[in-house]
Amino acid sequence: MTSTSYTRGGTLYWRVAAVDEDRNQGDWTQIQQIRLQPQLRLTVSGLARHKRRATINVRVVDGANRLLKSVLVRVTGPGVKVSKRTNAVGRVTFKVKPKKRGKLVFSATKAGYQPAYRALKVR
Repeated sequence: MTSTSYTRGGTLYWRVAAVDEDRNQGDWTQIQQIRLQPQLRLTVSGLARHKRRATINVRVVDGANRLLKSVLVRVTGPGVKVSKRTNAVGRVTFKVKPKKRGKLVFSATKAGYQPAYRALKVR
């Protein structure tokens, strides 16, 4: 399940058969399915410094590298808590002024997709 082809989502079918110590195989179970949601991928660019205003650009794509609109992106960190949605080309810009050093954590969520997370160090 670590293959990059699983990032696009889809349906995975599986079944199981038991094998004992003498290598005798039992009956197969009924076919089961797992629906995989596609992953979101988050790219964060910009430099954040404490007590200074910074512009941070975020880009959101899916597992097939398609830009996604209306993805909710949240930023939390030292003295920062902001939420915005991506535009038609999958981008959003934040103007932040962190109060302390630490990390800004970006999270992207959209219905039907696995969430994505990134961190940016505040210097």
